[in-house]
Amino acid sequence: ESFHRIQKWTIGATSGTTVAGQASGICGSALNLLCYPSDVTLDANGNLYVLDGGNHRVVFWAVNGTSGSLVAGVSGTTNFSFSSKLRKTNFFLH
Repeated sequence: ESFHRIQKWTIGATSGTTVAGQASGICGSALNLLCYPSDVTLDANGNLYVLDGGNHRVVFWAVNGTSGSLVAGVSGTTNFSFSSKLRKTNFFLH
């Protein structure tokens, strides 16, 4: 079972809070959904940058955001074809 979301866990908590994607964990290509997110990094303000592998994109999620913004890749499809899809092996988040 896959959960296509990013959760924040407080030390000692018994459950997490979804901060990117949908709480239900469904996969999708809309900017309020994620599909096989594989990496995440935070900036100095606590905003998230998510490598959304199933959608071949990087998505920016503002603190308390309900939807992301496209940073790199494409939006609106999980089934596209072009020669330079984003791959975890050639992309670094700093």
